[in-house]
Amino acid sequence: MTNRDICNAAIRLAGETAPADVPDYLSRATSLLAAVCSECASLDAAYRRAHDLDDGTWIPCVSVNVDAEFPLCDVFSSPAAYGLAALLTLDENSTLSEALYARFASFIGEIRRELPAKPHPVTDVYHLI
Repeated sequence: MTNRDICNAAIRLAGETAPADVPDYLSRATSLLAAVCSECASLDAAYRRAHDLDDGTWIPCVSVNVDAEFPLCDVFSSPAAYGLAALLTLDENSTLSEALYARFASFIGEIRRELPAKPHPVTDVYHLI
């Protein structure tokens, strides 16, 4: 899956019928998708460790090449599309943007719940008692 695929999905989620009809969205999407990938990078690394996958290729940057492969695990492709769509619509339709971001957050929550948890003792740093 390429970054262009994620961008096209996000543009469709934003309510546009064909990405080619909105070149403004595609030009803005390159930097916004980079922001979404950066937001998900630490969770992607934890997901890769938990599932014994190779290290990711994501290096934080200002924008992405739309024809490059999506740098995160495939499980992040749908959340990334929703997160990108939320950012693309933020100035134009705040209600839609909020709904798209809520779905993005829901996807991220589902991924977090899949990760194994490790119990750690609670440390009393205040020593009041």
